Amino acid sequence: NVFYPLSQERILIKRDYQARYYLASEGIFNILSGRYPVEEELAFLLGAIQFKLEERNLEDYRQGTLLRIAEEILPWDVFRRRKLSPIFLDKRIRFHLKSLEATPPQLLDHVYMHQLYKQPCYRCAFFQGQTEVEGHRR
Repeated sequence: NVFYPLSQERILIKRDYQARYYLASEGIFNILSGRYPVEEELAFLLGAIQFKLEERNLEDYRQGTLLRIAEEILPWDVFRRRKLSPIFLDKRIRFHLKSLEATPPQLLDHVYMHQLYKQPCYRCAFFQGQTEVEGHRR
């Protein structure tokens, strides 16, 4: 999708649910793998959206137990930047899940894509390892 015009992509995801699903899946992969660097707060929001996209039920997780799935729904570089306490992770994910309660399930991938469109790195062709190197010139 790097070579497809962004204006056409936005029109496409409004019309075609399947295209929106595939672009959201690609975005989820790129966020989780660290290809698109994100700030912590956005990572928690995107993790909460992914939690709901996967149709997981919050009642299945007691308070303080979201850490075991946090590694599945949060980018690996969020954990690498600094050690986050399990209670902090749990509170942030639950906060964003509560803010998404009114969002219909069929619009969650649209919300995910809308958040990706705000990111300056979206649609950039990074190579693996390129985003992790800070301040090194060759």
